[in-house]
Amino acid sequence: MKKFSLLMLAASLLVLAGCNGDNQHYQSGAPQVYSQQGESVESETLAYYHSASVELEREQVEPRYLSLLDKCTQDKEFQCTVVSSSLNTDRYVQASVEVRILPTGVNDFLAVASQHGETKNLSTTSEDLGGALVDNEQRLAMLLSYQQELLELKKMSAQDVQSLVQIASELAKVQSDIELAQGERSKLKQRVNMDVVNVSLYSYEPPSFMTPIKDAGEGFVSNLADSIGQAITAIAFLLPWLPIIAIFVYVVRKAWSFARRAKSKE
Repeated sequence: MKKFSLLMLAASLLVLAGCNGDNQHYQSGAPQVYSQQGESVESETLAYYHSASVELEREQVEPRYLSLLDKCTQDKEFQCTVVSSSLNTDRYVQASVEVRILPTGVNDFLAVASQHGETKNLSTTSEDLGGALVDNEQRLAMLLSYQQELLELKKMSAQDVQSLVQIASELAKVQSDIELAQGERSKLKQRVNMDVVNVSLYSYEPPSFMTPIKDAGEGFVSNLADSIGQAITAIAFLLPWLPIIAIFVYVVRKAWSFARRAKSKE
């Protein structure tokens, strides 16, 4: 009896642990590019790009597309920003959303995209921006040092108006270069600190027996219009040649008639 009670207690603890483990944002089968939600690869120079393709039911594509846009625009925790988006609602329904987001929010965003769908493709690529960052820091340090030297030179040339004018012009140019370098550094840091996620949503419908017939019917009017247009274009090209062709035919017939009469006289 005592052993049975211990077994029941252990089973209860396992059930409770399982319940606590299921308390996540979305289903456990959601695609993950990092080992756990909230964990990312620590790197100071790598910029990550994630791409996912999700197959959904036809009627789910547009609502999912809108929900991803809403999630990103309303998000504050992961600093999500929509980079680009597109939606095609023709016979082949498909959508695409590309966002820039903190690494800690990537798994959660992909979980929303794949909910009640099937992830067909998931890939991650990285670009090492270490060289660009080092070059930028060196250039910025050089410009700041040069700016300081110009300021010191400006103090020493306080009585020389011509020198002051030249120094002021050079200072303005250096300041512009410093601002450009700082802007480039901000962009590089953003690419390292924020991941880019591209999600493609689509609905696959296997072609049926009637698909070619429907395609032909949908293209009938346009094909007919194209054919009529080509016929009119051909007539327009032929019209200037009609008098020449008529004269040529008339001459050939006359020559043929003359040859026949000459042959009959012989």
